Amino acid sequence: MFRLKTAIVVVLMGLIGASCADTVSTAPTSVATSSTSVGGSESTTTIDVTAPTTTSAAAQPSTSVGSTSTAPTTTTTTTTATTTTTASSTTSAPQLAGVPTDFGPGPGAVMAVVGVRHDDVLNVRNTPGVSGLIVTTLGPLRDDVIATGNNRLLTSSIWFEIEANGLTGWASGRFLGYLGGSGDVLAAVVAELGAPPAAADFDALVALVAGTYASTEPESRITTALAPFGEEPIVTTVDVLDIGDDALLGYRLVIFGSEVAPGDFEAQGIELTFICSRGVSGDLCL
Repeated sequence: MFRLKTAIVVVLMGLIGASCADTVSTAPTSVATSSTSVGGSESTTTIDVTAPTTTSAAAQPSTSVGSTSTAPTTTTTTTTATTTTTASSTTSAPQLAGVPTDFGPGPGAVMAVVGVRHDDVLNVRNTPGVSGLIVTTLGPLRDDVIATGNNRLLTSSIWFEIEANGLTGWASGRFLGYLGGSGDVLAAVVAELGAPPAAADFDALVALVAGTYASTEPESRITTALAPFGEEPIVTTVDVLDIGDDALLGYRLVIFGSEVAPGDFEAQGIELTFICSRGVSGDLCL
């Protein structure tokens, strides 16, 4: 009996030693992913994550005295990831008409509204061209308009990007200029006409004075920028533009008139300011 027990123990020890020499192999875990792009949004989905595990090198059952055989166990796990797709939003800037041009004011240039009637305003739009939305307006005598240096040439006009009233927008270059030097020119007008300018009413007097500075080829634009006011003297401001000079866009005339006799209005003073098209150096147009 003792020898039988000893023999059984020896056999069992031999079996245990053989089992400890085996290794357990585990299959690697594989993850398959797919990436899909839809309308600029990207989503990633993880599918079929399977990790098979096999016991013993040959997946064979162990046989020993007083033991039972156990089949290898394989476990399969499937995990599905949850993804969230967020649509992206894009805000695009408005398309600008025309093409960029170097002609026009540089950044920081100070300009004035010119050629706008006293009962009208200059529209500033969000894009160059008359189809742009109006963002603000400027009166006929505004002289603190700041250019950004961005200018665009359209088919039949040029537009400048400007800053005014705390906003940035586009205005027609036809109604913007640089104010240059100024002075009293009554004596020069008297010399031109051969007599003090006089007319039967104040409007006719203004037309006479403005006509001495206008051209016929090209035909000048004559615009009353400030309606007549006052009694003695009566005062008005007139812009005379498009006089056929590249550097000199025109003149701003402040006319002082009085009715010296019934039906007899004379100019008592005429102040002229140069309106330049390309810029100012001192009091002179560039």
